[in-house]
Amino acid sequence: MTTRGLVERTGSTRAALAWIAEREVVDVVIDATASDVRPRALDRAGRRELAAAVKRLGQRVSGLDLLIPAEHFESGATVDRALGALLDAVGLAADLRGFGAAADEPVVCVSMGAEPLGGVLD
Repeated sequence: MTTRGLVERTGSTRAALAWIAEREVVDVVIDATASDVRPRALDRAGRRELAAAVKRLGQRVSGLDLLIPAEHFESGATVDRALGALLDAVGLAADLRGFGAAADEPVVCVSMGAEPLGGVLD
């Protein structure tokens, strides 16, 4: 189950995870654009705290949704920031896995649109 949409209703990603846990859902997908879990804003301690919260609830992160508008990968003005966010999300997924709070192969979901700039896919 994904935290997307639930964060607005519950107030935070951790509250959304608790709501999901009450429904006995184990595998969760975190909205990595939510302000309280944005990969670029979480230092190592913040990532460890997130992993601990996930594990306390008996859950595991199976993926991260990275809801960046596809056109940000198509424009020279925004591509660097979009790629930075993508790489940060991949790093967060790896850290959550390393802390034992994620599936063996967590997925980072992103849409790059039909025409990403040259080099983006590389």
